Amino acid sequence: MQYTKRFTKLEGCGNHFIIFDCISDPKLIKYLDSKRIIQLCRPNFGIGADGVLLLTKAEIMGGQGMPQFKMIVYNADGSLAQMCGNGLRCIVRYLQSDYQLFETQSPVYIQTGAGALEVKLQDSGSAVPKHILQRLIGVKMAWPTTQNWVKRNDRNFEILSLGNPHFVSFDSTDYQLREQRAQEWNQLIPGGINLSFAQQTGPTTVDLHVHERGCGWTLACGTGATAAVFAGYQQQRFYLDQKVEVNLPGGQVTIEIKSDALWMWGPANEVFRGQLV
Repeated sequence: MQYTKRFTKLEGCGNHFIIFDCISDPKLIKYLDSKRIIQLCRPNFGIGADGVLLLTKAEIMGGQGMPQFKMIVYNADGSLAQMCGNGLRCIVRYLQSDYQLFETQSPVYIQTGAGALEVKLQDSGSAVPKHILQRLIGVKMAWPTTQNWVKRNDRNFEILSLGNPHFVSFDSTDYQLREQRAQEWNQLIPGGINLSFAQQTGPTTVDLHVHERGCGWTLACGTGATAAVFAGYQQQRFYLDQKVEVNLPGGQVTIEIKSDALWMWGPANEVFRGQLV
């Protein structure tokens, strides 16, 4: 009998992912090796995606603040990623539709390579859709830490960690020459780095382009947006309790600067469902 592999395609601000539910079908974990992931992510020969997300049960469950679900992230080149902000929102949207998330558990935590992260829905009011599958999803991100300092050509690069490594530039020349800079800097550290090229356009608005390791240029990057706002906060461009709108090629996310965390708010939508044979 032929083994059918079901999947769901979702996107968050154009950052698109293939989700495989390994809770309902545990055999998928062994099936999805790096070679298959690369093939699936190729737009002309596979489904097309920036990455593949595996939904599994958390290793340790139960108790206040303990996650019930786990997200495993693979980049389009088959490499394992520690964290993906847009991907996490897509996982949460899938859990809403298929596991009635938020109806059976509150608060909600999802296990990731960056630890157990709290997620919630935007409060439903007159200005936001009341339907649960239309409301924005928030992810509570810990304040980034400095993972490393790299010096190249007399320039110092602060590598920020949000579970995955980022470098952020607000330099206008870097922003204009981002294609060239991405080629020069994508291997600043072993394994590659996420590069965010930011341009502040207002007191609380930023235009952002992100070159992700394992993917290249993407329409959106949630952790990249979070890193950019944090870097702006370090430079006193932004301040505590502000909400910063980050405009990416695929849409907008909002980063809320709190004293204990950075909340990332954005959409996530199901595109279609299918099966592999």
